[in-house]
Amino acid sequence: MANHPHRRTPLGYVYHKLGIVRKNTRWSMGGRDSEGKIFLTFWSHMFQGNAYAYARRPETQSAGFGEMRELIKDAIANHGGIVGGITVLAKDPNAIPRKVKDAWKTSDMRITHYDEAADTFTAIRV
Repeated sequence: MANHPHRRTPLGYVYHKLGIVRKNTRWSMGGRDSEGKIFLTFWSHMFQGNAYAYARRPETQSAGFGEMRELIKDAIANHGGIVGGITVLAKDPNAIPRKVKDAWKTSDMRITHYDEAADTFTAIRV
């Protein structure tokens, strides 16, 4: 069981358990389930109560950001900004890159603001 690529990390296990397909199991920050619902990864240290504020660190470059941008734009344009949430606890929130310590499905989130040029977005639990 430990050799299955989707079960190597707690995050991979949650994505697999929910049937969410990601483009890449190493860097994808979101994906879709079999019904087309969009899911995004939310770092636990970026929550303040029910509000979430994400800002890509300038030194971080990843193909996952391009995929995340497309998922966010689709969610806003076609789903009222609603996405499924998967919360991730970082081993060290300041590490580059962050490593996943634990992950779990959380409530749906509504994207309330998105700035593509700055790679920032805010969301609230719904």
